[in-house]
Amino acid sequence: MTVYVIAMVMWMDQSYKVASNQMLYTSEALCQSARIMLVDRLKRTAPTNVDTAIMSKCIKLTEDDLMLSGEKI
Repeated sequence: MTVYVIAMVMWMDQSYKVASNQMLYTSEALCQSARIMLVDRLKRTAPTNVDTAIMSKCIKLTEDDLMLSGEKI
């Protein structure tokens, strides 16, 4: 099983936040489409009185990555 998650780093002035939309995607194409829409929405609603930036990427997780303490989750 392979899934994809969106990982984002958002900067506002001197602080940052690491975030995800908490969704799993079954294909990279679905993940990329959702990522683009999410980043577009964040950019449109970002405060205009401070410096902001967003980095985002779809991350591939394989079955091996989904192991927790030796048990599948």
